Amino acid sequence: GLKPIASHDLSSVRTISSTGSPLSPEDFRFVYDGIKKDVHLASISGGTDIVSCFVLGVPTEPVWSGEI
Repeated sequence: GLKPIASHDLSSVRTISSTGSPLSPEDFRFVYDGIKKDVHLASISGGTDIVSCFVLGVPTEPVWSGEI
């Protein structure tokens, strides 16, 4: 399968945001296994019509699979 971690320099990536709904456990694992192990994965929500965000990740807090 696709593994950007093996084929690209992702050292400057610090945060990846997902939206719509929390990622599935498989997609959550893919981010850390296939993209970057020490990235902050933020599940964000709301405000696309006003180009904003109502809920987003806090870089100093842990990230849990299946949660916003």
